[in-house]
Amino acid sequence: MVVVELVVMVLAVVMVLALVMDKGKVVIEECLDTSMDHFRMVASQPNKPTMKEDGEDEMTGWWEKAAKKLREEDAAKLKKKKDEELEEKRKEEERASNAMRAREQALVRKCEEAQKKRQKDFEEGTMKLWAIAAEKKEREEKIFMERVVKEAHLIRKREEEEEEEKKKKKKKGKGPCSTQ
Repeated sequence: MVVVELVVMVLAVVMVLALVMDKGKVVIEECLDTSMDHFRMVASQPNKPTMKEDGEDEMTGWWEKAAKKLREEDAAKLKKKKDEELEEKRKEEERASNAMRAREQALVRKCEEAQKKRQKDFEEGTMKLWAIAAEKKEREEKIFMERVVKEAHLIRKREEEEEEEKKKKKKKGKGPCSTQ
C-alpha cells in the first residue's frame, strides 16, 4: 500500500513539472513564430493531430504502468483472498468430515459395546438357566434314587419275609407232628 501511494505521489509531481515545462516551451514557441503563414495554414489545412506536450507520452506511460501494476496487485490480492477462502472452506469440510468419521466410529464402538453386553447378558442368563436346569435334574435324580432305594428296601424286606415264611412252612411240613 505504501509503495502504491509513493508511486502516485511521484507521478503527480512529475506531471506538474512536465506541465510547467511544456507550457513555458509552448509560450516561447508562440513568441518565436510570428509569421502570418502559420495562422493561415491552421485555418486552411485539415485538422492535424494535436501536438503532444513533451513528457505527456511519458506520463501516460507511467499512468498506464501504475494502473497495470495496481490492477495486477488487486488481482493478486483477490486471487489470494479466493485461495484463502477456498483453503478455509476445504479445511472446514475436512474438519466436518473428520467430525463425522469420529461420530460414526463412536456410534460403531457403542454398538459393538452394546452387542458385547447383550452377548454377555445372554451367556450369563443361559448359564444361569443351565445351572437351574442342572439343579432341578439333580433334585429329580436324588428324589428318584431315594424312591429306588426305598423301593429296593421294601422289595428286599418282602423277599426276606417270603423266604422266612417258606422256611417256616418247610419246617412245619417235615415235623413229626404233622397232621397231614
